[in-house]
Amino acid sequence: MTSSARSSNLSNYWIFRLFDSLGLFLSLIILYEPNQLSFLLILLACSFGIWLTYSPTSSSHSNLRIQTFLIPLLSAALALILVNIFRASYSFSSLLIFTTIWSLSMFINRYLHNYYSKPLRILFLGKEVKNIKLPSSSTLHSSNLDNLPQTLDWDTIIYESGTLHPPLINWLNTASCSGITVMNTHEAVEVFNGQVSTHQPQWLLNAVKGSNYIPFKRFFDLIAILLCSPLLILVSLGVALVVWFDGGGPILFYQQRMGKNEKPFTLIKFRSMRTDSEKQGHKFASQQDARVTRVGHFLRKYRLDELPQFWNVLKGEMSIIGPRPEQVTFAQDFAQTIPCYSWRHNVNPGITGWAQVRHGYAAGEEETTTKLAYDLFYVKHVSFFLDIKIVLLTIRTILTGFGSR
Repeated sequence: MTSSARSSNLSNYWIFRLFDSLGLFLSLIILYEPNQLSFLLILLACSFGIWLTYSPTSSSHSNLRIQTFLIPLLSAALALILVNIFRASYSFSSLLIFTTIWSLSMFINRYLHNYYSKPLRILFLGKEVKNIKLPSSSTLHSSNLDNLPQTLDWDTIIYESGTLHPPLINWLNTASCSGITVMNTHEAVEVFNGQVSTHQPQWLLNAVKGSNYIPFKRFFDLIAILLCSPLLILVSLGVALVVWFDGGGPILFYQQRMGKNEKPFTLIKFRSMRTDSEKQGHKFASQQDARVTRVGHFLRKYRLDELPQFWNVLKGEMSIIGPRPEQVTFAQDFAQTIPCYSWRHNVNPGITGWAQVRHGYAAGEEETTTKLAYDLFYVKHVSFFLDIKIVLLTIRTILTGFGSR
C-alpha cells in the first residue's frame, strides 16, 4: 500500500475518534447548567477516560455495537459514584439524557465507520501466524520468504524473527520507505497482543530504571486511596459483616506473597474460602472450587475480597497497579522453570494489573507463562497513562467478572 493510502486509513481512524468526541461534547452542552458544572466535569473526565480504553481499529463490528451502549453506561455509573463521593449536585434525568444522546451519536458514528472503513491489509512473510491477535477486521495474506511479492499493496508487513537475509532486508527497506509498517513477529505480539517476548529479554535490564514515572507511583497511590477512602471503608465494612454472618470464623485471610525484589510480605484479603482450605498445602484455585464459600464466589467474581490489600499499599508493600503477587512457594518454583519470571519483581506488585485485565487468573505453569508476557509488557511500558488505562479496564473487569475463580 502506498503511503498516501496508509495516511488515508490513519485519517479515517482520527475522523472516527473526532466524531465520537463531538458526540460526547454535544451531550454535555445540551445538559449544561451553571449549578451542574462540577457534575458535568466529572462526567466528562469519566467518559473520556473510559472511551480511550476502547480501540475502534482493533474491534469487530459486533464489539463496536456493544460499545455504543457499554461506554456511556460505564461512564454514567462511574460518574454517579464520584459525584456521591464529592457530594456534587446532579440529577438522574441528566444522566439518562446524556446516556441516550451519546449512545445515539456513537451508534451513527459506528454505522458510518463500518460502511466506509477499509480493512487493514497485513502481509505475513513466513510459514504461519502464531499467537498474534490481529484485528478481526483485517485481511491477512501470507507469502513464502523465497518468493517475495512484487507489489507493495499493504498496510503492515510482519516477518518471522530470525529469518533476515540480504534480499529480504532490501525488500523490507523498500517497503518501509514506501510508508508501510514493518515489524518482526516479536514486535507484532507486543503491538497487537499487549505482550512481550520472554525469549528476547535484553531490554528488561534497564527498562524500569529508565522510567521517570516509577518514583511518582507511590505518590499517586496515596492520593488515590485518600480520595476513595470513604467509599473503601464503607464497602469494606459491608463485606466484613457479610463474611462474618456467612459462617463466622476469621474475616480476614493472611498469606505470604512475593514482593518487589523478591522480598516476601504478608498479603491481606477477605476470607473467601473455608478455614481449612490450605490443610493439604497450597494449590491454585480451580473453576467451581469446593473450598470457596457461598459468599466467596460472589466476592471473588467482583474482586471484593481484594479490598484489604489497600492496607498493603499504604504500607508500601504493594501498589494499586502492578503484577499480581504470587504465593512465595509458587514464585520460587516458577523462577526455576520459567525464563525471566523473577524479572516481574522489578516493580511493586499490584492489586490489579495489565495481566489481570487482559488474561485473568492463571493456574499452573503454562497459564503463568502466558500471563508473564503481559506482566513484562507492563514492566517495559510502565507509565501514568498505562496505569489510568488499567484502572478503567479494571472497572469493566469487575462489572463483568472476567477471569475470576
